[in-house]
Amino acid sequence: MEILLFDNPTLISLIGNFQCSNKYLKTFSNINKWINVCKNSVKTNLVNYHYSQCSISTFNDRVCKFFDDLPNICPHLIYLDGPDQFSPIGNVRGVNTNHPDRLPISADILAIEYFLLPGTLIVVDVRTANARFLKNNLQRNWSYYYEDNFDQHYFELLEKHLEFTTRGNLIFVWAIIFANELRKNMVRSHNI
Repeated sequence: MEILLFDNPTLISLIGNFQCSNKYLKTFSNINKWINVCKNSVKTNLVNYHYSQCSISTFNDRVCKFFDDLPNICPHLIYLDGPDQFSPIGNVRGVNTNHPDRLPISADILAIEYFLLPGTLIVVDVRTANARFLKNNLQRNWSYYYEDNFDQHYFELLEKHLEFTTRGNLIFVWAIIFANELRKNMVRSHNI
């Protein structure tokens, strides 16, 4: 199972102890400091760290941001929790997200949507504006669920499975359990 994390250092430190056979975790950030913090706190060979700058651009003529260099993988689970609104470089017609009244809107998932396989799960953590942007712009047959207790948004790609893939809807169930366990651990770690 390949897991793609968008800029979440806290989650990376908690996931280091999560046991799953054939787990492959690819995480990336536009802040080297967080990559180094995570490398020092997570002692596992299952995590692959990737640095990329983030830039302001457009998707369907809407201002948003993209990482400049995405990892070339086909993730089963995508966990979106970054980048922050202040890091992206540039602007579109004078508009950028480097302002306290702006919201972080990432469009990387939209750019790779047609490479994702049926059964792919996306978890958007807290970023409601970004989840709404995804919901309004995803083109394929996605289910959507909002979990109020954790302020998380879930999307599952509901298309007929391709013959060469064995993934099924169990990924969706597994990922919800996985995300909720991580959230519980994050709440515990913030309360210590």
